[in-house]
Amino acid sequence: MKTMDTMLTVLLWTSTLPATGQALYRIGILHQGTSNLDVKNLTVGEYTSTLLWFGVDMLEPFQLQKAVNNFETHHTPDVIIVLNDEHHEAVDTSLLYARTPLIQWGRRPPFSPKHVEEDVIEGQDLCDPLYEATSRQTAPYCYTDAQLDNLKQQVNNNTLIMKEIVVRVPLVVSNIIVKALKWQSVFIFYDISTSQDVRDLVDDLSNNAVKVITFNVDQIEDITDVLLRAYNTIKSAESHINFAVLCRYNCIRRVLNKANKFDQENGKMKSLLKMFSRWLVAAYEHNFDTIETMTSCASNIDNLAVIAFPEITPSTSIKESLNTTLTSFFNDMIIDEKLYTSAKDVESANSSAQRTENLIKLLHKDSSTWYRESKCAALRIDTLMWTPDGRGFSHVGYVKHQRYNDTNHWSLADIAILSDVFPNIHFAYNKRQFLVSTLHYEPFVIKTVENGTSKYGGICMDLLKELAKNLNFTYNLTEPDDQKWGSTEDMINPQFNGLIGQLQREEVDIVAADISIQKEREMVMDFMFPFFYGSTSVVIKKPDPNRRKWRTLVDPFKGEVLAFIGVVLLAASVIGFLFERFNPFYCDPDNARLRSETYGLHTIHDAFWYMYGALLSQGGVNLPESNAGRTFVSCWWLFCIVIVATYCGNLIAFLAVSKEPLPFNTLEEMAKFKDEYKWGIQAGTNWEVVFKTSKRKEFRAIGDAWIEFNKTDPDVTSTDFNVHMAKVKEGYYGWIGDTVVIEMAMDKDCDLLMIKERFLPIKYAFGFTNNSPHAQIFSKQMLSMLESGLIQVWKRRWWPKSKVICPGSVVTVAKPISVVDVQSAFYVAGGGAVLGLLAFLMELLVVRVQKYFKSKHPTSTRSSNDPVRVNYQDI
Repeated sequence: MKTMDTMLTVLLWTSTLPATGQALYRIGILHQGTSNLDVKNLTVGEYTSTLLWFGVDMLEPFQLQKAVNNFETHHTPDVIIVLNDEHHEAVDTSLLYARTPLIQWGRRPPFSPKHVEEDVIEGQDLCDPLYEATSRQTAPYCYTDAQLDNLKQQVNNNTLIMKEIVVRVPLVVSNIIVKALKWQSVFIFYDISTSQDVRDLVDDLSNNAVKVITFNVDQIEDITDVLLRAYNTIKSAESHINFAVLCRYNCIRRVLNKANKFDQENGKMKSLLKMFSRWLVAAYEHNFDTIETMTSCASNIDNLAVIAFPEITPSTSIKESLNTTLTSFFNDMIIDEKLYTSAKDVESANSSAQRTENLIKLLHKDSSTWYRESKCAALRIDTLMWTPDGRGFSHVGYVKHQRYNDTNHWSLADIAILSDVFPNIHFAYNKRQFLVSTLHYEPFVIKTVENGTSKYGGICMDLLKELAKNLNFTYNLTEPDDQKWGSTEDMINPQFNGLIGQLQREEVDIVAADISIQKEREMVMDFMFPFFYGSTSVVIKKPDPNRRKWRTLVDPFKGEVLAFIGVVLLAASVIGFLFERFNPFYCDPDNARLRSETYGLHTIHDAFWYMYGALLSQGGVNLPESNAGRTFVSCWWLFCIVIVATYCGNLIAFLAVSKEPLPFNTLEEMAKFKDEYKWGIQAGTNWEVVFKTSKRKEFRAIGDAWIEFNKTDPDVTSTDFNVHMAKVKEGYYGWIGDTVVIEMAMDKDCDLLMIKERFLPIKYAFGFTNNSPHAQIFSKQMLSMLESGLIQVWKRRWWPKSKVICPGSVVTVAKPISVVDVQSAFYVAGGGAVLGLLAFLMELLVVRVQKYFKSKHPTSTRSSNDPVRVNYQDI
């Protein structure tokens, strides 16, 4: 069994060239009719060919095969032509077997041009797979003469208008793809009825270096899978997938219906086929009634253009077209014969075989006599646009007519593109509406309620508005019910609450708030490029500066310095005593007497008071007489000068500047104050997760204490920032949060201070559902906005410089010293008076005790070696 395509390669059998006036070829022609043979001669000039016309029932394959066998057995034709009749169904010659070349003449496309008129069920979706009715018969969808005249004035085209146009779909589509759209690759959908057109289109596109992948819709079980594979070829957000659809009405409806629902049904891998695809539809037998269906099937596709091709009709009678082809061929032979030389008879056999082959090729070439014709001035090229009333088609060009070029090949005579075929590409999201969730958190999101209506401001809202403007989308704002940002207890299978939970459950499209990028969150959502970088710290109430004023005389030195000074004072007293008490210099009686008269350092009592007096710049009256003693005392004076000068300088500073140091400046220090201080963290935030799960010792210590505080004080986990600030202002409470928010609070309240340590760097970005294709698009736009400086402008708007000047922060005049500032001096004076009184009483007591013992022991002797000491005691 040989098909028609196989027969093109069969070695043709031909007869030798007859003499002039004899039969040139024997051509067998099978046609619809009765079973009889009609022999006719076709004479052109000096040449005559025999045409064997045989009528047969064309719908019976057995009768056709029998007729072919009869031709080959009794008539030995050079070629057998199976003649179609335009009034009957197309003949299937694929099952016929013949040794002779077999050509199906007037080959009709395998689908009928007739429309099936069926009623549309009210409320039924025209793209529903169960709805199989084609469009009802209406007027052709093309331009009239008046409409075309108006269009030509727009492009200054004054060519004549043909009353009838003949178009070849492959050539029209190829010219638009290559010249107008300049596509480098394309996916083509077709069905069995348009397979020949698609083969011609593929050949033409390949010659123009366009990559082509074709899909036969009749053989595809799952179009969605094909679309998914095509979508996966996108390499970046700037890429577009190009589709061409050449098939019947129901086939077009089936393909567009799947493409229209692709993004909604493709849950596992988020996609934006509607935005990243361009569709060029060759609508066979398109008319006005199909526009409604096309709009319904592509309601969710941004970029779709339609070329409305007319219905299929035979250009001329099939029999007449065969006679015309044969006559034209024989006329060409006559012209060629006149050019032959005398050596013609030498190669007559070869010339005859070659001419027979040329005839068969010509018959194959002209065998398809059906063309797409319409009583129109031009065919329309429309694109599906977004309008205030919904989707609608807009005219962007037309196809006028085609003609042969100089090489007898079809060439496009007139395609006019009046505007962009896919204008929606330039409008990004084309007013797509997003559901956006947010939360109040100054200065990023500022929520105000006016007359029961919530209004939002802040840098996040400015950013969202700018993105909506540049990317051409709209949005509705909402908030999570639990008013949390997003945290989870389970790190293995996280189920987040708050804003992150909304994205995880795909309840919203975007989160426009100060969401910090976190590894655990990226498991269930996507982030765009961050718009803000910050850090975390702790805010507490400023300590009362008068609370420690009673320590003014002690605070210039740290406790360890005072302790070292006390130790050194005692050590110096002992060393001075030893130098003076056991120095050989005082073995001389005169030196010893002098030492006794001047109250030297040879007693521990005198040595201590001398060293102590020198430390207070009030040293003893008499210096040691020995060289060792004087050397030591001079060094002690140098020590005292340094200590006293340092002390005095710090004391002046403490009196001039009233600044109370913070009780702690790091998290590690703060953890040690958990008995005195409490601290809070907003529940449902990134900080909650970090302090609960971190492996860093200081973080876990803070987190464990916070959990413990929550058992007795639920406010430490409040999601309301104002609750935490109220507790901070009460004192002995710290709030862990964003440094920017803390700085804003400090600008409004001079009683707040931030510790020095900065920890947990944070990056804020908008959030999207997991595997969202929008994140990359928004990130690209975000980078452009950062480069333009818009973020800095918004920061200056929402981070204004503080106009509040805290008392004492700027000193322009000398500060008078108050009693509170020097109260410690009064405390020391009073303490000295009390100590002096106690010493006085002790001395009185000692004297009375000595007198009492003296009266009891009057004969007690005194030391002869120390008369002065005896006199001193008597005194």
